Amino acid sequence: MPQPIRLLALWAFFGLVLSATGDLWAADRQNVLFIAVDDLRPQLACYGKSFMKTPHFDRLASRGVLFERAYCMVPTCGASRAALMTSVRPARDRFTTHLTWAQDEARGMVPLNTQFKNSGYTTLSLGKVYHHPTDHADGWSEPAWRSRLPAYQDLEASEKDIAENKRRWPEKNRHRGAAYESFDGPEDNYPDADTTQRALGHLKKLAGSP
Repeated sequence: MPQPIRLLALWAFFGLVLSATGDLWAADRQNVLFIAVDDLRPQLACYGKSFMKTPHFDRLASRGVLFERAYCMVPTCGASRAALMTSVRPARDRFTTHLTWAQDEARGMVPLNTQFKNSGYTTLSLGKVYHHPTDHADGWSEPAWRSRLPAYQDLEASEKDIAENKRRWPEKNRHRGAAYESFDGPEDNYPDADTTQRALGHLKKLAGSP
């Protein structure tokens, strides 16, 4: 029986799971785990940053392919997501802001998730792959999923940070708390852990498929 092929892409706090089974694939095809990070530098030991302690990433990198020359095509998240998923470069009138819609700004292009789906894969979006969850929705086997858990657990500190941001930058239309927090509580309360657990659930389910 041919072995199923799966692609799991973890993209910072989000990712996509792709699975193909049955006679479509040869038995020697490898499963694929694709991890990309948005809004962060590759500050990992497997990238030569010896002061970072990232044993799980390092172990995974030693077993797979580590992309060492993958560059951000445009310095804003929604546009860079669209560029990566469609293989279309940004231009003056395309992929310029975080509000980019790949399906509108690169019409006629087949994005990565749709290409896999058209090739027989089950495609699942976990977290924020495109900026808009309904962007190229027909390329997913199920509606795109995102965690609804709050980003902050220390609400008092978060509200204080937001109030300070509003005071310093009143012209902004959206204010957020700090980029990180130190909270004495279970990590399961965070969106990252919620997304990870959902991804693990899908992988276990797919591993048992024929």
